[in-house]
Amino acid sequence: MILLLALTGVCAAQQAFEDHLAQAEFFAHKGWFSDAWTELEAARALPGGADSFALQRLSAEVAWELLDIDGVLTAAARAEALAPDEDQRMALRELREGLERGFGFVEISGPHEGLSSRLQLEPQDPQLDPELKRFVQKLSVRLRDRQALPLRVGLPIGRYLVNGEAVTVTPGQASPLELPMRALGARGLAALQVARSELSLGVGQVLAGTIDPGSPTPVAGIGLTLPVGPVLLGFVLNGQVSSARAPGGGALGATASAEGGLRLGRELVLWGPLSLRPSLIYRLGTQSGLELDCQGWEGEDWSCSLASEPSTAGAAVQTTSLAHRPGLELALDWRQAGRTTAFGTGVRLVVDQGFGTLPAAGEASLSDGSLIRWTSAADPWTATRVQMLTALSFAF
Repeated sequence: MILLLALTGVCAAQQAFEDHLAQAEFFAHKGWFSDAWTELEAARALPGGADSFALQRLSAEVAWELLDIDGVLTAAARAEALAPDEDQRMALRELREGLERGFGFVEISGPHEGLSSRLQLEPQDPQLDPELKRFVQKLSVRLRDRQALPLRVGLPIGRYLVNGEAVTVTPGQASPLELPMRALGARGLAALQVARSELSLGVGQVLAGTIDPGSPTPVAGIGLTLPVGPVLLGFVLNGQVSSARAPGGGALGATASAEGGLRLGRELVLWGPLSLRPSLIYRLGTQSGLELDCQGWEGEDWSCSLASEPSTAGAAVQTTSLAHRPGLELALDWRQAGRTTAFGTGVRLVVDQGFGTLPAAGEASLSDGSLIRWTSAADPWTATRVQMLTALSFAF
């Protein structure tokens, strides 16, 4: 009876081991490597786990995807010792020895215990092997999340910057890197903010104000953003095209307007390469398509005022005014691997409040081709505008 119970227990343990291993293989196939590692740990704790070649080999594969070079080396050495044939033994030996020749470690610490920080990893040497390049980029993204220090990471041999501090990785060795306080936390990432150029495309729409909202208009812009201490100062130049109507309702075609200005913001890291940048903006430009209601007589200047609604009357005139536009911008950016030198994409939401006054005088062509002169009381106007844009950036 006791023997039967013992055999039953052994069979149950063996079945549990096989279930955990099968589940780990399934998770690894799906790319759920953290879950796969959890199942491997559970299988390793059961009888027979330490002697399973399949478990050790899968552990080496999963540890690589989890960027755990220590784990890869340990699992590969155990799998090598348990290999069922010479071919597999040699393949695992080559893997282990290749990692020992091509990888080293960096032990990152702060000036005292109990510190944590986001880390920005920058390779300084070109990486020709695509798999090693993927490894470094994946690790760069992970390190952008807050990390408790000290921290040990495995890296391909070469030169790197970690939060701007240089370190050289040598084969099989652990290189210590103590980060000073100026390289940690928000100060460390602020110091790594870099210049970037931007190209943006989107649409704009006037939502409210004393002028005709009209239809959505296409918008294009270029910008240059520079780090100034903990903030980012940007120079922007935008252009947009809107349709205009001639007096009497005839089409005049597209009219272009432009504006330039400044942007002052702060970049907040959300996760890995994803960051949020709220900014204050001020732009100075032109507001086209301002429609006037006019009274005129033959041989005299017409007297005009700002129209309260679109008009198709023959006495309608459109003009352009100088526009001041203070506002807010919210930018969501994705920069490759969280690196300082890389292409990035993003979206922009801009809300601004335009205001200005009508010109005191001007000229307009009527639908019959005649030219009239007009004067106005320089009425003030306002316009609340929203713009939604996609952006391509290059940090350098």
